[in-house]
Amino acid sequence: MIFTGTGSPYTAKVLPTFKPKTTLGIKWVELSDGNFCAVDRGADSDVYEADITLAGQEGVIQNFFTMLQTTRAAGQYYFNITSFNSGEYIFGADIDYTATIPATVVKLGKKVQTSCDAYTLSMTLRATSLSFTGSATMPTLKPLVGYDGNATYTLDTRDSYDGSMRYADLDRDAGQFTATYRLTDTEMKNLRRYIATQRSTAFNVASINGVLYPWGNRSATFPLNVKIISWQDLGMVAWGNAAGSAVRNWAIQMTLSEVI
Repeated sequence: MIFTGTGSPYTAKVLPTFKPKTTLGIKWVELSDGNFCAVDRGADSDVYEADITLAGQEGVIQNFFTMLQTTRAAGQYYFNITSFNSGEYIFGADIDYTATIPATVVKLGKKVQTSCDAYTLSMTLRATSLSFTGSATMPTLKPLVGYDGNATYTLDTRDSYDGSMRYADLDRDAGQFTATYRLTDTEMKNLRRYIATQRSTAFNVASINGVLYPWGNRSATFPLNVKIISWQDLGMVAWGNAAGSAVRNWAIQMTLSEVI
């Protein structure tokens, strides 16, 4: 991808370890009955950032500092990013990367020497204007092995002087299911759009592949009525296939909370 500010454009080599950092303008609050409700400031308050690392020879890395300082000295605190390749979807899969993306540096790391004449530079970018793509649909949920399914029983058990037992039942046994999913580019694009547009609204999950009891110690009947109360885009991950070659897909971690 190419950074264009004031002065010469900068062609960047971005390592594939980048992580999209999307923060929707939503704050979740757990109610006394175990349900979650949301305070939503709206899509205009959503923040799209990315943690990226540039790599190259020292002079190449220094050219980025030169471009950044020249742009800053001109009183312009953003630059335009263009010419993304398919391995540089740094702000998430559902962004239109055919468009020019204005961005600013919100955190700049150190220049680090990694070998004799190889250097890296880490930074956090924030996009200031975006257009989106995707159909906003929930893909089939296929979690990787190793999920966390739980429904905490809210019983407060008390002993008594006569040896009998008493308990207070808050009756708020809402289940939560946390898992990591591997998704194709199209699936991730649609899921991110679904999360961003569905926002705090509950929806039904028809099934979860390989999972019979998502609430752990309590049975559940599909379809499940849930809300996505937290999620983290883990970026692009290279997975091995049966042929022994690597396939680059996306990974995301989500927590589903039962609506009771």
